[in-house]
Amino acid sequence: MQVKTNNIKTRSFLFSKDLLSFLRTIQITLINRSIIDQLLRSGLSIGANIIEAQGASSNKDFINYLCISSKSSHETKYWLYLIFETENSNTNKEKIKEFIKENDEINKMISASIVTLKKKSNKQK
Repeated sequence: MQVKTNNIKTRSFLFSKDLLSFLRTIQITLINRSIIDQLLRSGLSIGANIIEAQGASSNKDFINYLCISSKSSHETKYWLYLIFETENSNTNKEKIKEFIKENDEINKMISASIVTLKKKSNKQK
């Protein structure tokens, strides 16, 4: 994992980059191919939706993209745990634990942003 920052865009980008690198090391079998594909899609979706939020046309739209990013993070956690439970390599298990922890931290940042934005929206009404 990379050096941690409080910038959610950078953090989610580095998560995606590290996830891509890690998934290249896992041997793809008939059984795990779908799991890896789903993990790749959901894991990369976290950062992609954060970036899409930047181009949102309204505060509500911005919040919606962050909510989608949070949902992708929850899905990513599911796939990471599934791979963790079925992985034979202890080295990979340690790396997966790191991904789970980083995913949780990113999701906390997303959730905090959503709460803050919703409070601001309610004050403006």
